[in-house]
Amino acid sequence: MKKAFIALMLCISLLLLCACGDVSDVKVLPYESEMYTDAEIEEAIDVTKDYFKKHFDGCKLLEITYAGDERTTAEKEFASRHNADELIVLLSSYYVSPTGGDGSLNQDSTYDGWCWILVRNNGGKWRHVDHGY
Repeated sequence: MKKAFIALMLCISLLLLCACGDVSDVKVLPYESEMYTDAEIEEAIDVTKDYFKKHFDGCKLLEITYAGDERTTAEKEFASRHNADELIVLLSSYYVSPTGGDGSLNQDSTYDGWCWILVRNNGGKWRHVDHGY
Protein backbone atom coordinates (compact mmCIF):
# COMPACT_ATOMS: atom_id res chain seq x y z
CA MET A 1 0.00 0.00 0.00
CA LYS A 2 2.81 2.42 0.90
CA LYS A 3 4.61 1.69 -2.40
CA ALA A 4 1.42 2.34 -4.38
CA PHE A 5 0.94 5.67 -2.60
CA ILE A 6 4.54 6.71 -3.34
CA ALA A 7 4.15 5.69 -6.98
CA LEU A 8 0.92 7.68 -7.23
CA MET A 9 2.55 10.76 -5.70
CA LEU A 10 5.47 10.51 -8.15
CA CYS A 11 3.05 10.33 -11.08
CA ILE A 12 1.13 13.36 -9.83
CA SER A 13 4.40 15.27 -9.37
CA LEU A 14 5.47 14.48 -12.92
CA LEU A 15 2.12 15.60 -14.29
CA LEU A 16 2.39 18.88 -12.39
CA LEU A 17 5.88 19.45 -13.75
CA CYS A 18 4.67 18.82 -17.29
CA ALA A 19 1.66 21.09 -16.88
CA CYS A 20 3.60 24.32 -16.91
CA GLY A 21 5.62 26.49 -19.20
CA ASP A 22 9.31 25.72 -19.55
CA VAL A 23 11.74 28.61 -19.01
CA SER A 24 14.76 26.48 -18.08
CA ASP A 25 16.86 27.29 -21.16
CA VAL A 26 15.53 30.70 -22.21
CA LYS A 27 18.15 32.88 -23.88
CA VAL A 28 18.11 36.57 -22.94
CA LEU A 29 19.11 38.49 -26.07
CA PRO A 30 21.25 41.63 -25.78
CA TYR A 31 19.48 44.97 -25.41
CA GLU A 32 20.22 48.63 -24.76
CA SER A 33 18.24 51.19 -22.82
CA GLU A 34 18.55 54.74 -21.62
CA MET A 35 15.21 54.46 -19.77
CA TYR A 36 15.89 51.42 -17.57
CA THR A 37 18.86 49.83 -15.87
CA ASP A 38 19.85 46.23 -16.56
CA ALA A 39 18.49 45.29 -13.13
CA GLU A 40 15.08 46.83 -13.91
CA ILE A 41 14.87 45.01 -17.23
CA GLU A 42 15.99 41.73 -15.65
CA GLU A 43 13.26 42.12 -13.00
CA ALA A 44 10.67 42.53 -15.78
CA ILE A 45 12.06 39.47 -17.55
CA ASP A 46 11.79 37.47 -14.32
CA VAL A 47 8.14 38.50 -13.86
CA THR A 48 7.45 37.45 -17.45
CA LYS A 49 9.16 34.11 -16.97
CA ASP A 50 7.08 33.46 -13.85
CA TYR A 51 3.89 34.33 -15.75
CA PHE A 52 4.93 32.08 -18.65
CA LYS A 53 5.57 29.16 -16.29
CA LYS A 54 2.12 29.49 -14.74
CA HIS A 55 0.02 30.15 -17.84
CA PHE A 56 1.72 28.62 -20.90
CA ASP A 57 1.35 24.91 -20.26
CA GLY A 58 3.28 22.73 -22.68
CA CYS A 59 5.19 25.70 -24.11
CA LYS A 60 8.91 26.46 -24.00
CA LEU A 61 10.19 30.04 -23.82
CA LEU A 62 13.11 30.22 -26.25
CA GLU A 63 14.27 33.85 -26.27
CA ILE A 64 13.35 37.09 -24.58
CA THR A 65 14.64 40.66 -24.73
CA TYR A 66 13.75 44.25 -24.02
CA ALA A 67 11.87 45.71 -27.01
CA GLY A 68 13.72 49.02 -26.72
CA ASP A 69 13.05 52.51 -25.46
CA GLU A 70 11.25 53.59 -28.65
CA ARG A 71 8.77 50.68 -28.56
CA THR A 72 8.21 51.12 -24.82
CA THR A 73 7.49 54.84 -25.31
CA ALA A 74 5.07 54.06 -28.16
CA GLU A 75 3.00 51.80 -25.88
CA LYS A 76 2.92 54.18 -22.89
CA GLU A 77 -0.89 54.47 -22.87
CA PHE A 78 -1.01 50.99 -21.33
CA ALA A 79 0.47 52.43 -18.13
CA SER A 80 -2.39 54.87 -17.55
CA ARG A 81 -4.96 52.20 -18.49
CA HIS A 82 -3.62 50.10 -15.65
CA ASN A 83 -3.20 52.89 -13.08
CA ALA A 84 0.58 52.85 -13.36
CA ASP A 85 3.20 55.43 -14.18
CA GLU A 86 5.81 53.21 -15.85
CA LEU A 87 5.68 50.62 -18.58
CA ILE A 88 8.10 48.20 -20.19
CA VAL A 89 7.73 46.10 -23.34
CA LEU A 90 9.55 42.80 -23.86
CA LEU A 91 9.69 40.61 -26.96
CA SER A 92 10.03 36.85 -26.99
CA SER A 93 9.79 33.69 -29.01
CA TYR A 94 8.39 30.43 -27.71
CA TYR A 95 7.53 26.95 -28.91
CA VAL A 96 4.17 25.24 -28.38
CA SER A 97 4.58 21.46 -28.09
CA PRO A 98 2.33 19.09 -30.06
CA THR A 99 0.17 18.71 -26.95
CA GLY A 100 0.74 22.16 -25.43
CA GLY A 101 -1.22 25.35 -25.15
CA ASP A 102 -4.75 26.02 -24.04
CA GLY A 103 -6.42 25.59 -27.42
CA SER A 104 -5.88 29.20 -28.48
CA LEU A 105 -2.33 28.50 -29.71
CA ASN A 106 -1.22 26.49 -32.73
CA GLN A 107 0.34 23.28 -31.47
CA ASP A 108 3.80 22.26 -32.70
CA SER A 109 4.46 25.89 -33.68
CA THR A 110 6.89 28.65 -32.80
CA TYR A 111 5.66 32.16 -32.05
CA ASP A 112 8.18 34.93 -32.78
CA GLY A 113 7.89 38.60 -31.85
CA TRP A 114 5.48 37.86 -28.98
CA CYS A 115 5.01 41.04 -26.96
CA TRP A 116 4.81 41.28 -23.15
CA ILE A 117 3.64 44.47 -21.46
CA LEU A 118 4.38 45.12 -17.81
CA VAL A 119 3.68 48.17 -15.65
CA ARG A 120 4.69 49.48 -12.25
CA ASN A 121 4.33 52.52 -10.00
CA ASN A 122 7.14 54.67 -8.63
CA GLY A 123 9.88 52.15 -9.39
CA GLY A 124 8.02 49.35 -7.58
CA LYS A 125 7.52 45.79 -8.73
CA TRP A 126 6.64 45.06 -12.33
CA ARG A 127 3.31 43.39 -13.03
CA HIS A 128 2.19 41.71 -16.23
CA VAL A 129 -0.86 43.37 -17.83
CA ASP A 130 -0.94 42.12 -21.41
CA HIS A 131 0.73 39.93 -24.02
CA GLY A 132 0.33 38.94 -27.68
CA TYR A 133 1.08 40.42 -31.07
